[in-house]
Amino acid sequence: MPAPAAPAARARRRAPLAALADLVRIPSISGAAAHAAGRRQAAGWLAARLRALGARGVRTFGPPDAPLVTGCWPAPRGAPTLLIYGHYDVVAPEPLDAWRTPPFQPVVRDGFLCGRGASDDKGPIVCQLEALRAWVAARGRPPVGVRCLFEGEEESGSRALLALLRDPPPALRADAVLVCDTRMLGAGRPTLIDGLRGSLAAELVVSGPPRDLHSGAFGGAVRNPAHVLCELLASLHDRDGRVAIPGFYARVRGARARPGAGASPPSAGRTGASRPGARGGPPGDRALLAQAGVARGYGERGFSAYERAALRPALDVNGLLAGHTGPGGKSIVPARASAKLSFRLVPDQRPAEVARLLRRHLLARAPADVRVELRVGKHAPPYVGAAGDWAQRAAARALRASFGRAPVVLRSGGSIPVVGALRRALHAPVVLMGFASPDDGMHGPNERFALDALAHGTDACTRFLGELAKGTARLEG
Repeated sequence: MPAPAAPAARARRRAPLAALADLVRIPSISGAAAHAAGRRQAAGWLAARLRALGARGVRTFGPPDAPLVTGCWPAPRGAPTLLIYGHYDVVAPEPLDAWRTPPFQPVVRDGFLCGRGASDDKGPIVCQLEALRAWVAARGRPPVGVRCLFEGEEESGSRALLALLRDPPPALRADAVLVCDTRMLGAGRPTLIDGLRGSLAAELVVSGPPRDLHSGAFGGAVRNPAHVLCELLASLHDRDGRVAIPGFYARVRGARARPGAGASPPSAGRTGASRPGARGGPPGDRALLAQAGVARGYGERGFSAYERAALRPALDVNGLLAGHTGPGGKSIVPARASAKLSFRLVPDQRPAEVARLLRRHLLARAPADVRVELRVGKHAPPYVGAAGDWAQRAAARALRASFGRAPVVLRSGGSIPVVGALRRALHAPVVLMGFASPDDGMHGPNERFALDALAHGTDACTRFLGELAKGTARLEG
């Protein structure tokens, strides 16, 4: 079946931009109760959009402060059904003074729409919705069955959706899943992701005296929790950037590969660049570091920057808090110090096991005169897709037609907890076909989404629906 809706999508490029601006204006910040109204507003916007497109059974349900949104088009006879997933919640915009323009006042600048959530994940959601609109305008309905599922808790753990997927209702059954919450290799470089690192978040808290103490009276006489925190954090890595927690690498494939050993890239096997249909390959060190805005890399010896960022496990300190943080000086021994940590895990590593290893490591090194507490947060196992399945081949054809070049197939260093749960619950292939770029500023100030990516993404999603309608289309050489 051809994709007659693709020209209609290209002819209506202003509509996706207006829709994205409307959605970015909604401050749907994840997690905090103070922002529940914004999340409900975003859910309502999506529900109204689906109803306007003619979707059946549109409803919002689940957590009242972050509702799930669903709607569907039944499959024509003999056609597969696609589940389209996205999340409308966004991370907090702070620090606000680092933004060139207010985060929830979208503005077009230098070929980008700028605003919090523009790239993660509201731009990709608009690509999906506008693809559906293009088919409805051209044919009255999508060429395959479609079930839409949007959530408002992805940035805070997807609790409601993960609970729902433990016993998925018939309304979610599908033959394939489309997730666009991933990145391209670069601008105009279409990319299919066939694996994601897992994740584990934790907070380390060190408590000492019952209150802040004057450092002139007690400095040097009592243990300083901030000093202990720094010592514990320093113990988590060796000089080469390897995680120094005993047992951490026990399940990592190729963990013993060292410089000069001649080993192939570990953990994930091949990156995908050698697979039929893939063009190009992983970014070189210089290109990847340029995306980060740094001149020199750091990390585990013997691996490229891409391997360290996508195929190897990692541990990062995401935040530190201790003592006086306001203007001016304040001579104290703080009563408490804390750090936020995040792990990225590779196939075979288990978040719960890594949490146990971390706890054991910290408690073994903690002085007896402080209290050390480890609070484990959201976590997700690594995900590995089935390379070259029928849905991925259809996506590759759609991307090649939209971008004029074959997609690269790569592993991603990011984590999307719900992807593995969708695969397990639905027993269906998951296509990770994103349109964000590495320099979009996701989770940072001045987030943006390229207008070209919005147009190409809409066109690629439109064509993907048509390719799925053809059945198991083969990936051309």
